Order: sequence, then structure tokens, then C-alpha cells
Amino acid sequence: MASFVGTKEEFKRYVGPMLRNLVQQLTRKHKLEVGECEHCGTTETLEAAHVHGKDRGTIIDKILNDYTNNNVVTIDLGNFEQHFRKEHRIIDETILILCKSCHSKYDSQHIIEAPQKTQTEKSSIQKSKEKSLNKSSSDKIKEKRLFSNQEIQLKISKVAKQLSTYDLENLCNPLFSKELFKINFPIFKKVPKETTLELKSTAVKDSNGIGRWTWKYEFEKGGYLYAITTQWYPRNDVFVQNWLEKYESANKANSADAKSRAAD
Repeated sequence: MASFVGTKEEFKRYVGPMLRNLVQQLTRKHKLEVGECEHCGTTETLEAAHVHGKDRGTIIDKILNDYTNNNVVTIDLGNFEQHFRKEHRIIDETILILCKSCHSKYDSQHIIEAPQKTQTEKSSIQKSKEKSLNKSSSDKIKEKRLFSNQEIQLKISKVAKQLSTYDLENLCNPLFSKELFKINFPIFKKVPKETTLELKSTAVKDSNGIGRWTWKYEFEKGGYLYAITTQWYPRNDVFVQNWLEKYESANKANSADAKSRAAD
């Protein structure tokens, strides 16, 4: 495999541009799964944007720090690619899916202010801009969402504990989950309750090693432990609401019947 020897600046100049294709490859599936701009909600001209502080340049610097001696970088390019892929393993923490307009606005927060401003002033302005954009984006997302991702995970897990083994098995089926919630992953992953922590950690990752499920709301049923998916987006909310209302209504009816029988 080819190796690179030179400065960080030279690495970014000659190798950096080629990483655009790798980023597109790593984010293509995630972009399809999200399906809309995470700031404004449009489905037009979607692009993958690195989260501030986790941009390509920052990731490159982080990786190359361990391969730099006296300002000279010496690294096997295949080794670098492995590190770069690893930095994108938890894709939700590294990448935002934005439309072209929101991507431009988001990236503009990195524009350096006029030279006459002091470094302190630049830092203050930068933080103010990021806070304003992030607040605006969060507000837009919150306004159009019926639930937060945590609320969905908590509510579905709470109901699922009461389901039959048959119904739980359906929720571990990707086709059933897709039909029911319009989601691209099985709602639950299950493992035998005696499974080790190491294997549990592996079980909640997809074929690319990316975490798609969580044990935060795990429960046991029929000798198995269940982990719920974390991959919920605004488009899923109405299907979650319909599903929850169906089971909540059924529980209320069962409770009323039980009280009636007790009264008799």
C-alpha cells in the first residue's frame, strides 16, 4: 500500500480532496435513511455535512497527530483510511444531512471574521453564530416533531414489555418494522439473557460496525434481552403515534373490563 511523507498541509492539499468521495460513500446510505434536511425538513438536494468540530480537516489532524514527528507526517494511506472510516462509525454524531442552502449556511459559521477584530472577538462572534444557528435548527426540528427520539425509545419499550412473544418477534423483523413504522431497521434486536457484555455491545451494531440500537431501555422477555433502535426521524413520528394509541386504547379497555368484572 502507498505511503505518504510530508507535512499536514501537504497531506490536506493532495490527499484531502480525495476524501470527499470516501465521505460520500460512507454517508450515502445514511442520507437515504434520513431522507430530509435535518434543519428545514426539505427533501430537495440533500448533502452530507460534517458536524462543527468534526469536519474533515479536524479529523485529518486528529489522525495525523500520532504519525507526525518534527512536523513530518509518515503514514500508510490504507492505515489512514481505516482511521478515517472509524471516525465516521457513529454516523449520527459526525454527519448532518442538510439541503444545499442549509449546508451553505452551516458551513458559513466557519468563515473567519475581518482581520481588524481580535482573536477574542472572533471567538465570541463564532460562538454566538453557532449558538444562534443551532438554536434555530433545534427549534425547527422540535416544532415539527411529535416525540423526541428518547421519548419514542422509552414509550415503545414500555409497551413492548407487555406484548406477546409473537408480537415481539415481529418487531425484530425488518420487513414488519418497515411496514409498521416506515423505518429501515428492525425495531428490536434480541439476544439470550446470558449474553456477555462484549457480545451485547456487538449485537447493537450493523454490518458496518455502526451502532443502530441501544440497551438503555432493555427489558427481558421469554429468556431474551431486547434493545431498541435509535434510528428515528420526523417522518416516523405519526406511525409511532398511531401504534402507541392502538396499544394504549387496548390497555384502557382491558383495564375497564377488569374493573367491571371486579365490581360484579
